[in-house]
Amino acid sequence: MLQLPEFNTLLLDFVERNATTDPVALRLSSDRNTEGFDKDFAITQVEARRKASSKLKDYIARREFIFPDALSAEQATHQTVASFHASLIAPESRVLDMTCGLGIDAFEIAGKGCYVTTLDLDPVRAATAAYNANILNLDNLTVLQGDSVEFLQKNDDWDYIIVDPARRDSQKRRTYALKDCLPDVTIISSLLTEKAPKVLIKASPMLDIAQAVRELPHCSRIFAVSFKGECKEVLIEMSAGFDGTPEIIAVILGYDEEIRFSVSLSDLGTSAAPKAELPKLLTAGSWLYEPDPAVMKMGAWKSLENQFPDLCKLAANTHLFVSNTCYTNFPGRVLRIKSIFSPNSKEAKSMKGEKWNIVSRNAPVTPEQLKKKLGLRDGGPNFLYYFSAEGSRPLLATGEPMR
Repeated sequence: MLQLPEFNTLLLDFVERNATTDPVALRLSSDRNTEGFDKDFAITQVEARRKASSKLKDYIARREFIFPDALSAEQATHQTVASFHASLIAPESRVLDMTCGLGIDAFEIAGKGCYVTTLDLDPVRAATAAYNANILNLDNLTVLQGDSVEFLQKNDDWDYIIVDPARRDSQKRRTYALKDCLPDVTIISSLLTEKAPKVLIKASPMLDIAQAVRELPHCSRIFAVSFKGECKEVLIEMSAGFDGTPEIIAVILGYDEEIRFSVSLSDLGTSAAPKAELPKLLTAGSWLYEPDPAVMKMGAWKSLENQFPDLCKLAANTHLFVSNTCYTNFPGRVLRIKSIFSPNSKEAKSMKGEKWNIVSRNAPVTPEQLKKKLGLRDGGPNFLYYFSAEGSRPLLATGEPMR
């Protein structure tokens, strides 16, 4: 396997010392203390660690953990999301990770006691993953450099296969459809389920779920996965021989919790109509509900109303709900409404200089524009919602989140 640049205590000290330094400034400097190691490689570590600081905390806590390049830090799976992937795989399974990258999925799966083989086409990324596996004491993880599709065709069966197709074309533009990613899993789907009874395919959060079900046979479950208010991915599970209707699940991840919300495939994208009770419900003291991005991704408005029957949608395209009932298990943000008023009212003008978390839904202006108009600042514990409601002009609602 490819030899990585030599790094030693001097290099590690440099990275630690410059953890908060601008990488551009470092590249322009002529620091003589960089003698004895590869300066460019060291600065790459500084840059990558800055990019990964919020999503790979447990990994970068080890000063010996290295990155092949800064892009790998941007593209790496958040460690909490990777841990969720690992939770779907039975302990001691034989797992093939076809798209190693930085290797966070492979590290998390191996860390749960599975025997993992992972491949990457890029020799530097493969060598870096192998080095980091050693640093992490993962002797049940094997890293290879090469074409994973060719490897799969020539090698034995697996208990699980996980693949994260590259979502950029030859011009480096982002792609979302499965057919436009590499490898094209729609072409090799039969090979995947021939080689493993369970296959996990990571896809863009922009993926059309219904289209994916049509393109991939044996889809048994599809997860829309969010973390800390952002939909991170759509994860497709294929089960060899499965011939039923896949289960559609929103997975809402926090640092210490996981919430799941199941939806019927037929309900995807279906919209509920506002109810006649809306005017009397939209008042101080009522509860405002904003679905989590994973639920928003599925557009499962009817499913929400079926499971929480007292909800009333504010407008067909607003995707906010209100109710006199407090549903503590609602999959998203729950707020007690403190006040409701017009953006041109005295109440709105009196808020100048205050801190708010601003959300705009089906409203004439963006949160940034509203902040500028009312002279607001970002932050604080409470929320300000700007939205359109059925039968009224756009309104502002203030609220304090339940959690």
